[in-house]
Amino acid sequence: LKGIGMPDFLCRLDQNLDTHALSITRLSIGARVAVNGRMLEPHQTRELQNNDKIFLGRTYVLKLVWPASGAAPLNQSDLVLQGEEEDAHLDNSPSWTSLEVYVGQVVRQMSAAAATSLLKEIKLACRYTDEANELTAECKPQSHLQFEVDLTSTFPPCVAIRVIFCPQGKDCQHEDDWETIENKYLWSTGQLYERLERMRDYWRETQQSRERVELQALEDPWYEAAPDEIFQRLRQWESLAEELSEMAKTAQQP
Repeated sequence: LKGIGMPDFLCRLDQNLDTHALSITRLSIGARVAVNGRMLEPHQTRELQNNDKIFLGRTYVLKLVWPASGAAPLNQSDLVLQGEEEDAHLDNSPSWTSLEVYVGQVVRQMSAAAATSLLKEIKLACRYTDEANELTAECKPQSHLQFEVDLTSTFPPCVAIRVIFCPQGKDCQHEDDWETIENKYLWSTGQLYERLERMRDYWRETQQSRERVELQALEDPWYEAAPDEIFQRLRQWESLAEELSEMAKTAQQP
């Protein structure tokens, strides 16, 4: 299995020969292993029960089916995992933790339907943001970029993704370090998802090549090109297309 949060030594499953109990152990710091939404600490061991949900990295969710444990047989519906991963992710989400109290204050002022819609987008944004931060730490640590979920002060509030340049790291607490923090971009949840897809593609490409993969500025999901850069590139392409057209005409002449 390959994916973000899944190093070579991810976890270990053990069975006690006397009690026949099953357990899972997280093996390394970079591993992402959770049981029923609760993240395991490095080298922590947790006993497993029938119907437990095991999260490996950000890609795989497994449900333990263990008839030998003496539990009642599972129904077909018990095997469905759809919808469970999203809520379980929030228990270990740094983005949600930093926003949870404020979100609670905001939704209390909204109708039930509006609050439900806002919470759904916030959960997605937190999930995308956490993964984007993990991909950035692995693929672009030198960029010093951090992604944060925020809400606008307007009513009804809108979800916004702040892309921050933070040379001292996301946990810098000293006021002198705050002067080095720069707000680079402001994206919608949809814009972040589109870029997250390209971050995943870039991560997979680097895993396959095992070498540094160079990205053009306009293709870099961590970079938002300015309008003049885009205009300049379009002019270059137009100029190149005209040259190729002229060359083709010349080649066709007798």
